[in-house]
Amino acid sequence: MEGQIVPQCGSLSDVQGQIVPQCGGLSDVQGQIVPQCGDLSDVQGQIVPQCGSLSDVQGQIVPQCGGLSDVQGQIVPQCGSLSDVQGPIVPQCGSLSDVQGQIVPQCGGLSDEQGQIFHSVGACLISSKKI
Repeated sequence: MEGQIVPQCGSLSDVQGQIVPQCGGLSDVQGQIVPQCGDLSDVQGQIVPQCGSLSDVQGQIVPQCGGLSDVQGQIVPQCGSLSDVQGPIVPQCGSLSDVQGQIVPQCGGLSDEQGQIFHSVGACLISSKKI
């Protein structure tokens, strides 16, 4: 083994990095893991404390309490379910899927494939091209 393991109260596997105290189950392969109380898997990035379940492959994940998957972008705290492939996602309280554009907070159901979606209070589907 290469690395230093410090006191903890769960089960840890340290291959190339340093693991600090935690109270769940962590596996650190190439990065540094900080205290947390859930289940985290860090392959190439840094994971900070959170209270749900996160998987970070190429980006940085910040605290949240839902379910997020970040492949190429940055995900910020939210309270629903978001999938960001090519753009940034901001806090929202519904369910959004952004493929090529930016999605802003809303409280209904929107799907944006080519443009930008603004606040709404119902269910809208914008499929026309930008002007």
